[in-house]
Amino acid sequence: MPGAVEVLRRIVERDDRLILWTMRSGKRLADAVAWFEGHDLPLHGINENPEQSWTDSPKAYAHVYIDDSALGVPLRDDVPGFERSCVDWAEVARLLELED
Repeated sequence: MPGAVEVLRRIVERDDRLILWTMRSGKRLADAVAWFEGHDLPLHGINENPEQSWTDSPKAYAHVYIDDSALGVPLRDDVPGFERSCVDWAEVARLLELED
């Protein structure tokens, strides 16, 4: 996804943590984790709630969720190679005040 690496890197650089919360499993999950590793983007959790000491809920605790199916997430429909809309990472950066 165009812009994803840059925005996620800036999120990590400001000491925020990334949790990969996905429906992927098997090879598709391994490929997703390898993508983060290959871009030197550390994951705080993978399909788990690492902050679960205060609740039994499986939902990952977060201040912000970035999901291509979430209501209100900025999307792009013009990315070659993607059959469905994907996250507009430039707009996410603007919303998170990550712009220079």
